[in-house]
Amino acid sequence: LCYEQTGDQKKALDYYRIYLSNLREANEQLARRMEIAVLFLKNSFQDEAIAELERIKAAASNDEMGMNAQYIIGQAYEEKGDLSKAAEEYLKVTYAHSSSPAGALMARMRAGRIYEKLDRYQEAIAVYQTVMENHKNSRFGEIASLRIEVMRARMAGEPEPEVQEPGQEQQ
Repeated sequence: LCYEQTGDQKKALDYYRIYLSNLREANEQLARRMEIAVLFLKNSFQDEAIAELERIKAAASNDEMGMNAQYIIGQAYEEKGDLSKAAEEYLKVTYAHSSSPAGALMARMRAGRIYEKLDRYQEAIAVYQTVMENHKNSRFGEIASLRIEVMRARMAGEPEPEVQEPGQEQQ
């Protein structure tokens, strides 16, 4: 921690690796492991972050810890540029951790955006359709509806409708 605070990220990561190898798998310690995995991710050690997050997910006895680890795994793959794998990992949040509707919602929205980037419009529409069905009267339902309009226009080769997502200020 001292090395981290002084800005020596490399030395901090080296000591965190040693710490991780000696750490038991108790829930209170998993929170610290999560912090370290996030530090790996922030310092572009995505593979180490993913490996640690997979261990956390396997050892977590509460659904929230497992869901958070799964979501961050999606982020790590997204940062690596493996967008297909990132979308797959985000969607695991929605079926493996269904007790967290907010987490599932955020994961679906990330997966939808990734499918858009990959020009996989049918998959994006399917994800957004689920969001619309589950969150009809919410801001996210509105955003999903707008994204579906854009995807359909792209698929038809038509100009994209000018949409302003809720919360965006007009320019």
